[in-house]
Amino acid sequence: MLLKHKLVKPFTNLTKQERFLQLLRLSSSCFAIVFCLTLLVGPIFNNNLYITRINCAHLDVSKGLYNSLRNSVGVAPSILEDSDTECIPVGSSLTNSEIKLLSEYAEAQVVGAPQYCTTSIWKWCYGNYQSRKTTNSKGKTITIKENEVLTCFKKKEHAFDYRSQLEDMQLDSILAYAYQGQDMKNSKYDQDIIQRNHRLKLALNGIIFTCCAQLMILCAALIIYSNRGKNERDLSKIPNITLHGLALVSVMACCSSIIASALITNLLMISEKEVGSELKNFGVFFTRGATWFTLLWLSSVCCVLTMAGWALPMWCANPSEEKHRHRLDDSILIGKYTQYF
Repeated sequence: MLLKHKLVKPFTNLTKQERFLQLLRLSSSCFAIVFCLTLLVGPIFNNNLYITRINCAHLDVSKGLYNSLRNSVGVAPSILEDSDTECIPVGSSLTNSEIKLLSEYAEAQVVGAPQYCTTSIWKWCYGNYQSRKTTNSKGKTITIKENEVLTCFKKKEHAFDYRSQLEDMQLDSILAYAYQGQDMKNSKYDQDIIQRNHRLKLALNGIIFTCCAQLMILCAALIIYSNRGKNERDLSKIPNITLHGLALVSVMACCSSIIASALITNLLMISEKEVGSELKNFGVFFTRGATWFTLLWLSSVCCVLTMAGWALPMWCANPSEEKHRHRLDDSILIGKYTQYF
């Protein structure tokens, strides 16, 4: 009975306004913690919680290679490893049948390669599946994926290193076509990837800090509401320094969460733009993890609500009538004391 009383005490004998604030403060902190923990721990148990994904389906790659060879003009490096010639003329000098033969050869090179690759916080995975075309009820031809197999490994340092990922997926021929004779791993690219991975680590540390700060706010809030006084219906008896401290922590958690979310979003947009400009024509697409990305910004929204629940009432609300009356009484007493002397 005593335990039940202690558990219920923080939620009883509150005014309507204070009950709304309590619900906002506690629920937003709880959801923020849940979302942050899902972002950090969820990828261990659920392979759908990935940050990035590279799609390179065999059908798309084959079509991209064929179109690239047909539309290219000039000279391209040879993709034939055993060829004695250094280059093959590509463009108007080749007939469609010759281009098709080269495309079929390139398709044979990638037929055993994975069709997509995902990268999460703790691991990276590549997947393969079989495709078959069928006609739906509306008469349209659709592609159905069957027998999908996903293989995962411990994460490497290439969350945004799409070129290394394609190499690990045995798609060197795609890179050879895309970067004809160019240095695929030049110093500028390597430096950019190092900086992106460093920024990603900073963002993940920000998410960890946010989770810890929200947990501290939640525990402190429960303690404060439990010790507000026997018949008190609000937090007026709690020292202001305690409430100001919680408001400050909520602002820090909110800033940390928003900065981390914005940083990760910017990194994803940069990588997506690069892959789109360099490899889109070859059937390779870079996408963000929709589920993980949604949870990321939901955690930031919850942090904003937590900050609104603590900082706004403390720093932006008008003083209560009782506090105003106490200040007025104090000023009157000070005035009388001055006149007496």
